[in-house]
Amino acid sequence: MPDLQTFALGFTLGLSLAVPPGPVNAVIASEGAVKATRGTLVGLGAMTADATFMVLTLVVGNWLPESARRPLTLVGGMVFVAMGVLVLRSSSSGRRASGTQYLTGLTMGLTNPFQIAWWLTAGLTLVTAFGPLVVAGFFSGIVVWIIAFPLALRKGVVAFGSKVIEIIKTISAGVLFAYGIWFFYLFVEGSTV
Repeated sequence: MPDLQTFALGFTLGLSLAVPPGPVNAVIASEGAVKATRGTLVGLGAMTADATFMVLTLVVGNWLPESARRPLTLVGGMVFVAMGVLVLRSSSSGRRASGTQYLTGLTMGLTNPFQIAWWLTAGLTLVTAFGPLVVAGFFSGIVVWIIAFPLALRKGVVAFGSKVIEIIKTISAGVLFAYGIWFFYLFVEGSTV
């Protein structure tokens, strides 16, 4: 496969994983509505988790035993509910330190069973089949999203007023609570993601 096509494949895959609504995008939206760089920092934290899992997957392969995935589902659910509470309690004053947004994204990424499962399956296959150029495209797609999405949200807040922040916070918290409840359900059912 020519280099440009390989990069484009990775770029498209990065966007396809970063764009759909989910817990990380909920927090990116909540933070990005206040200040675009805050949303981008959440995305950078989650992307760091992806990079960590990529390295671990390549070095160790299928390193996470099935028995560890079920407790991780419970932990992931607790993290999502806690993040939902934090989103609802957050003020729009922008007083929180920038590092907290990055750590929020990193924590969510490292405890998200979806991310772990993706890297152990599709991610491992993708990297081994197409090599480093697809990885460069993949992370480029994520970077484009985590910069463009918060910028667009912030422009919406500037254009339509601060009520947009409260709407985004409420929707974001709802998404986080829904994921948390779903993960609790999976845990109780004995399933994993």
